[in-house]
Amino acid sequence: RQLEKQTCVLDIDSLGTRLPGDKFKGTAVICGGSIGGLIAARVCHDHFDDILIVEPET
Repeated sequence: RQLEKQTCVLDIDSLGTRLPGDKFKGTAVICGGSIGGLIAARVCHDHFDDILIVEPET
């Protein structure tokens, strides 16, 4: 019972399905502007309203 309350076990059935709204309200913050960060930003673009890429080496 604690396992179900404290973990994502109850959410397993909803994995891979979209939320009722189109996108999450808010901003996804991506740390790093390398190719990995840019790919992560592209994927997050499908799910969040805004994307912010933070690159410390500028």
